Parts: sequence; C-alpha cells; structure tokens
Amino acid sequence: METDLAGLNLFWLGDSLRESFLPKNRNLEIFWQWEALTKSLDSQLDESETIDYILPLAFRDTIALAASLGSAFILTYQQKADFDKNLPPEICKSLQFWGISCQVLTPRDDLSVERDYLHQLLASTDTIKFLWAGLHLIVLHLLVPESPKADMLSQMPFALSPLAQAPEDNAKLHNNSWIGARGFWYSV
Repeated sequence: METDLAGLNLFWLGDSLRESFLPKNRNLEIFWQWEALTKSLDSQLDESETIDYILPLAFRDTIALAASLGSAFILTYQQKADFDKNLPPEICKSLQFWGISCQVLTPRDDLSVERDYLHQLLASTDTIKFLWAGLHLIVLHLLVPESPKADMLSQMPFALSPLAQAPEDNAKLHNNSWIGARGFWYSV
C-alpha cells in the first residue's frame, strides 16, 4: 500500500471507472478507448470457448487496455509444452484467432536493454526466483495503428458508452480498430 503504483506505471481496469487505476491525466479517454476496443473484439469471441474457458475474456480486456495505453506491454507466460515446442503463448494464440498476427522475436533481435531491465526489476522485487524455477515469462508488445482516436471518443457524452451513439461511428470503430495490428513477443 506504500508503493506509488502510478510511479511504477502499473494500471488496471475494474468493472467501472471508479474501480480502475489509470493515469490521472487520461483516465476517461483511456476508459472509453478500452471499451471501444473490447467491443470490437467481442464479435471475435467464440461463445463456446468462453463458457468453460475464461481466459479469452481476460485476453480481450488485457489486449484492449495495452492498446489504449499505447506504450504498454503485456507480461504473460508460456506453458511448458508450448515452450518445448517453441509455440506462442496462449494470448498470442487468441490474437492469431482474431486475425492479429503475432511474431516471435528471437535472441538475435536486439532486446538486451529491455530484457536486462526486466531482469533487474524481477531481481529487485524478489520474483526472479520464478524464472529460476522454470516459469517461462513472455513479453508481448502490440502495434495497433488504428486504435480509436481520442478526439473521436472525446465527442461522446460522459454518461454513455461511446458505442451507444452514432451507428456510423460505431461501425467505423468496429471495422478499423485492429486493421494492421500486430503482436511481437519474446521470452524474458
């Protein structure tokens, strides 16, 4: 409780804006942007998959939040069987199912600065032991060039969801939100 979470850039969304922790200067914009992006992915969800398997819903929300924040990355993990076969983590499998390509970044790609920073962060928080114990942590970066724009969202009324108004804007958000989006992942 004594840690400055805003200083760590650690954010989350709750069931409402009041239960969320977002950057103070953009919280309303990010919330509406996140809502528009989650709605645009809803049509991609396989209902039979989400009945017994809740992860696609969590992936949808996480992906939309990362896209709304812009420069955020997602820290996830890779199951041992997927690691052994060099398969993508589950969140990337969902992205690919939704038509968003995910590319693995190999050790040849120069990620040393970010990877070193994450190792230092894990060491300073005494969580690096999970890596030593075999947890396969993965970093996922999203490139979403057509994310709903703040100026379009700012024209929406405060009390209403941006998708509840203007059917032509609604269709535009649904059709363009993920065009050209790509994911890039690598092992920590």
